[in-house]
Amino acid sequence: MLINFKTSNYLSFKDEVLLTLSATAIKEFADSNVFELEYPREKLLKTAAIYGYNSAGKSNLLKAMEFMKKFVLNSAKDFQANEQIETDVFKLNTQTLKRPSCFEIEFIHDRKRFKYGFNTTKERVTKEYLYEQRGGKSHMYFERLFDKYMIDKNLKEANGLEVKTRANALFLSVMAQWNVLLAVRILSWFQELVFLNDITFRVYFNHTISLLADENKKRQLLKMFKAADLGFDNVEVSKQITIDDDVLNSLPDEVKKALEARSLDKPQVLTFHRRFNEKGENAGFVQLNLSSEESLGTQKYFAIAGYILEALLQGGIILIDELDARFHSHLATSIVRFFNSAKDNPMNAQLIFSTHNTNLLSEELLRRDQVYFVEKDDFGSSKLFTIMDKGRRNDASFEKEYLRGEYGAIPKERPQLNLFDDDDKLTLF
Repeated sequence: MLINFKTSNYLSFKDEVLLTLSATAIKEFADSNVFELEYPREKLLKTAAIYGYNSAGKSNLLKAMEFMKKFVLNSAKDFQANEQIETDVFKLNTQTLKRPSCFEIEFIHDRKRFKYGFNTTKERVTKEYLYEQRGGKSHMYFERLFDKYMIDKNLKEANGLEVKTRANALFLSVMAQWNVLLAVRILSWFQELVFLNDITFRVYFNHTISLLADENKKRQLLKMFKAADLGFDNVEVSKQITIDDDVLNSLPDEVKKALEARSLDKPQVLTFHRRFNEKGENAGFVQLNLSSEESLGTQKYFAIAGYILEALLQGGIILIDELDARFHSHLATSIVRFFNSAKDNPMNAQLIFSTHNTNLLSEELLRRDQVYFVEKDDFGSSKLFTIMDKGRRNDASFEKEYLRGEYGAIPKERPQLNLFDDDDKLTLF
């Protein structure tokens, strides 16, 4: 379970910002949007929405979390000794160019509450630490400042690993590589974080396809497709057609190109739509190819549905950039309702997403502590805040107030531009 994430001096975030899924004491939707853990004792939110105008920094917040995941998982095994770290500091200030980027995350895993963080430049990790919260007290597993380490004496498996840790690698990653159980468990939590975006949604097809092979999961996916009103009653995956290399090489070039264009070596998803005669009577079904004959919105929903279902079944964490892109507003709403439901989300999965869909603010769907806004100050630095930070009452019209600019995080109004001087003419010739 995710509790908090902090970052600073990364992309458009100059100063520290905090995204928290720790529920406040407000009462709205307490039975659906909030879940409470018995141990460690914690009330957490199931969803968080991030609003802001284009280029305000919504995506950068999710990129910061994704960078942290990738660096934790890969720094020990994929980096060479002098290879640069792919961090990216805030570039609009002369001082931040010389400072490290900072990342910290608090989460619950195996009934334990951890706090883990690190600071890094492109050349090296300058700081790293791991703590566990125990009954109101903080227990240190290790602290690192450049090449100096303090390690819990009970963490005996980690003895000597600090000298095996390169400057551009994380000590946590090295411990996991050497099968230190604590580190392996923590890395397993990071592995379960799923990041999705609108640009590359087609690469998620295969994950949903793999779930269709399980009859129970296929039945649940079909329920999701029906709830989304996508227009089809069933989906099937065509069998892969494989052609022996010798046979393929013997074919004319024109035939080989045609085969490659049809991607016959890849599974094809077929959707089944009802067909009717002139009297409106059922006349069977017609098959459509998902990739070429369905809308991009339908394709995207199919692509991410597998990850959504698995998260709901297993209590996973999904982060989606531009959730509403290509979707009707009601479709985005239905996804958020899945996560904010006690019935559909029994394992307390969490969803964090960026969006422009202001209808979500008027659907009696989100609490005040679930709605974040991102905006840039006059110096180009992104700031993060919630409706709660603005002191709004729960009976306020959040959508109208946001669109009126009362929360900020919308583009500044500019005077009408005169694109052409009086003597200029717009012409095709």
